[in-house]
Amino acid sequence: MIRINLNKLYKEEISNISFGSIKKENLIEALKDGRASSSFIELLMLENHPELIKAQTKDYDFKLKKSIDGLLTVEEKLFTKLGCKFYPSRMIGVGRKLNESEATKAILKNVYLIVNITEMPTICYKFIKGRDLLKRYPKFKITPKEKEQFFA
Repeated sequence: MIRINLNKLYKEEISNISFGSIKKENLIEALKDGRASSSFIELLMLENHPELIKAQTKDYDFKLKKSIDGLLTVEEKLFTKLGCKFYPSRMIGVGRKLNESEATKAILKNVYLIVNITEMPTICYKFIKGRDLLKRYPKFKITPKEKEQFFA
């Protein structure tokens, strides 16, 4: 069990990566894509942090068994080679548009779990309050150039 501490950098080497006869290096490359790794990262976080409960809603990924500074929900976002957009997923993608007012309201309600998958099979991650994330990154994203600073 790993206790959740805000702003602490957690680092983990993922071992035993396998799926049928697919070469490990091909799986690792596939897992650097957030679409492929997101569900697995969620499962890993549930095992690592028993304070998390899988949410049954599209609005956030986890609930907390005990609040952190009055916040009870956690949203997972992955940092990829393109960086990390931490506004609601329904506003990300082709034909979708960022609504800053609505995004701000959603962000302020959550603790964020930002996971760097660019160094797979090593991952590092932080839990951070949405309001702190928004204060540091008012454009609703962490750019690739800001990766080292964020994950310090």
